[in-house]
Amino acid sequence: MGVTKYDFKGDVAVVTGAASGIGRCVALAFADAGADVAVCDFSEKGEETAKLCAEKGVKAKFYKMDVTDNDNVIAVRDQVVKDFGKVTCLHSNAGISQTVMGPPLDAIPDDVWEKVFAVNLFGTVKVCRAFAEPMKAANFGKIVITASVAAFQQSVLMPVYNCSKIAALSFMTTLCKELGNYNINVNAINPGYVNTPIYSGGGAMLVKEKVPALQKLETSEQVVKAIASGSALHRPQTVEDMANGVLFLCSDTSKEISGVYLNIDSGAICRV
Repeated sequence: MGVTKYDFKGDVAVVTGAASGIGRCVALAFADAGADVAVCDFSEKGEETAKLCAEKGVKAKFYKMDVTDNDNVIAVRDQVVKDFGKVTCLHSNAGISQTVMGPPLDAIPDDVWEKVFAVNLFGTVKVCRAFAEPMKAANFGKIVITASVAAFQQSVLMPVYNCSKIAALSFMTTLCKELGNYNINVNAINPGYVNTPIYSGGGAMLVKEKVPALQKLETSEQVVKAIASGSALHRPQTVEDMANGVLFLCSDTSKEISGVYLNIDSGAICRV
């Protein structure tokens, strides 16, 4: 089997939602490939991610970021540019799941819709809009948004999350058209079933409560594995799988790819 090794020496990668899960793995993958890394997250656990990146011999720094606060996002952007001199890669990854599941639809409060969209859609817009500016000035950049295969699933369990992710994909396709004028590639990854904190922190257990076939399972790992068994390859994915997708879309190998989403889901979503 062939193995791909990326070289991002000289690049500066910004990763949001990098305190844990997919974001942390992507930050570490960039560091492994030689990129300096700006680790952004609302959680102070991002400090640990930055430390792990720095141990790989690159420059890494943690920035506390609330993606729902536009002033904070811009302030972090300005500080990152001051500290690193440039931004060449952005992984807009911060996201949350819904805390109240359907059905019925009227059981899901408005504040759940508002909070999920504030992070998953409007947070993505704020982050991409801010960090596109130094990329536009340099006439170069790579942006990857984390969406989800949930964007294509008409699940009555998670209509809020599903809608937020299809909206993020729609935003990606329009953003790529605008930023293409500045030699900036904009794409997305759609994770399938990865046992990240979104699942282990309660999401999987909330789904389990609504699905009788899952109720005998005890852990989020078991729930994710059971749900993923319906994919073409009958298996869940890992955070490393997601990082591989992000680095590919940020590399020169994909320089002619823009405005697309990459399903990393073991064949759960098969679309023509």
